[in-house]
Amino acid sequence: MNGSIQSLDQPTHYEILQVPFGATDAQIRQAFRHLIRLHHPDKAPSANNEQVNLDPRSDSYQLAQRLIEAYNILSDPSHRRAYDQKLKSQISNQTNSSSQYVSQTIDLSEFTQLSIEDQDQSKSYDQFILSCRCGGHFMINSNQMESNLDIISCNGCSLRIKVEFKCSEE
Repeated sequence: MNGSIQSLDQPTHYEILQVPFGATDAQIRQAFRHLIRLHHPDKAPSANNEQVNLDPRSDSYQLAQRLIEAYNILSDPSHRRAYDQKLKSQISNQTNSSSQYVSQTIDLSEFTQLSIEDQDQSKSYDQFILSCRCGGHFMINSNQMESNLDIISCNGCSLRIKVEFKCSEE
């Protein structure tokens, strides 16, 4: 586990686990369990019952390692606090940078809206998803929008977009 922050051209630990920035411990655990079952080389169902590929260079092995690293950092409160602070700082620095390349500006109405409830159903939040041409997707949630984060990266490539939206005052 290396606790380092990736360049924002790379997916964050939250994006790897497909959870929003403010996700609860239960959401993180549930997402990790679901994704590791799908992608871990010795857990994923093989198409024709071939020998599992535990080669560290294989895509499934590397994805499983990224899932494990993301979960280890986000499930430990002290590691998560440190990671979140570094991530916020990096996002702030890159958002304020005039050299940041944004491929296009897209209105939030182009995204698909999902309402997500916590497992204990005491809280809910909105997540917005848009498919990218690479097959990956862009994700932004209500917490990010409230923090005025409007430049997001695809979780499958280095493409960045600016999302136009209006925050509603509650």
